[in-house]
Amino acid sequence: MRAGPVKSRWQGQIEATIEAIRRDMEGRDKRYTERAEAQDKAVSAALAAQKEAVAAALAASDKAVDKAEQTAEKWRASANEWRGAMSDRDRELPSRREVTAEVARIETLIKPLADYVAMQQGRRDGISSSGAVLYAVLVLLTAVITTVILYTNH
Repeated sequence: MRAGPVKSRWQGQIEATIEAIRRDMEGRDKRYTERAEAQDKAVSAALAAQKEAVAAALAASDKAVDKAEQTAEKWRASANEWRGAMSDRDRELPSRREVTAEVARIETLIKPLADYVAMQQGRRDGISSSGAVLYAVLVLLTAVITTVILYTNH
């Protein structure tokens, strides 16, 4: 029966050691659980923050795309308006050939008038010159006659 009390003495120590190990394991298990829960919370918070950041970035991107589309639409409308104005200008303005032909036609109409004006100008200049010569001759003749009368009376 010796084996019985020895067994029970060792059995008490083994049970105490097992109990201590169990408490230690439960404590570690509790810490590991708390740590895992804290990590889960941190990961969840980080994921939530990341989702918010991605949502904000997508919203900003959508806003930028909308703004770019509006700007592009305004540019296209402006370009179309400019194209229309250039088309109207091209349609309503005469071509170089038409302008050259019209200038030539007007020059042929003006040439006789310019020649007539030049002729009248020459005629007037001629008459003015003739009048001046006639006046000079009359003054000279008066001077000669006056000189002759003065010398013959003395």
